[in-house]
Formats: sequence, C-alpha cells, structure tokens
Amino acid sequence: TANHGVQIDYTTSITSNGGSGILLTGQGGSGTSGNHGITTNRTVNLSTNSGGITLIGTGNGSAGANVGVNLLSTNINSAGGLNITGTGSQTAVGAVLGNSGVYVGATSLTANGALAITGHGGRGSSNNRGVEIGSASSVIGGSIAMVGIAHASTTGSGNAGIWLTSSALNSTGA
Repeated sequence: TANHGVQIDYTTSITSNGGSGILLTGQGGSGTSGNHGITTNRTVNLSTNSGGITLIGTGNGSAGANVGVNLLSTNINSAGGLNITGTGSQTAVGAVLGNSGVYVGATSLTANGALAITGHGGRGSSNNRGVEIGSASSVIGGSIAMVGIAHASTTGSGNAGIWLTSSALNSTGA
C-alpha cells in the first residue's frame, strides 16, 4: 500500500520561474490500496511565474483508494494554463471504493489561462468518480473545462463522472 508515483508532502514549495512551467507524471505502484499516481498533502504549493502546470497521474492497485491525481491541502497557482488528468485504478476488483480519476480536497487551483481537469473513474463498486472536487476547494481559471467519466463496470452508488461538494468554481473569462 501507499506506493505513489509522485508524492509531495509537508509544506513543500515548487516554483518555476522560466517559461517551461511544471510537468509531473506519475503511476502508482502495485499493491492493494493507496497507490496514487500523484499525491500532494499538508500545505503543498506549486506555482509558475510564466508557463503552465500539467499533472498526469494513474492510480494502480487491486482494492480501493487508488486515485490518479490526489490533491489535498494544496495551492496551485499557474501564470499560464493548468491541466490535470487522472485515471483511477483499472485493476481493482470486487466491492471496493474510492478509485477516482482526480480528487481535489481543501485545495485552491488557480490559472491565469485555461484550466482543464479530466478524470476517468476506476473499477470498483462505489464512489469511483471521474472528477471529485469538494471539502472547501476553489477552482479559478480564465476558462474552466471539466470532463469526468465514471467507469462502465461500477456496480454500487456514487459513481459520478463529476462530483462537486462544498466547493467554488469561478471562470474569469481571461
């Protein structure tokens, strides 16, 4: 468990001052649960002064909570665009839950340009969402596009393509 592709924790800051921006790509390792492609937690800051930010993650594992891109207590501020793509575990089996493509909790996502989030929910029974934004999160972008796809083989409840709870979305039109 907890075999993450990329893990950033505990008041870590990553800033790009050049025009190339930030690219993070990760795939969770094998195991049962908690194998996120990318996970951030506990006051992480990612920012660019020019250029964009791209996060691509794939969860992996045979049980639940294998999220593609898992953002908790994180601030992301992009001078350009912000693109997040995540896929929940496609190898999970049985009555498992929480294999979301992209999960955003207690997080602020801000982009001066276009902000795009694409999530593919993983296999399992319940709460395997494409994109889930909740828990006091905010999403601000010049334009905002979200695509969420629940896995076709999920059998329980709460398997939405896009799930928004206690969150704020604001398109500035920039």
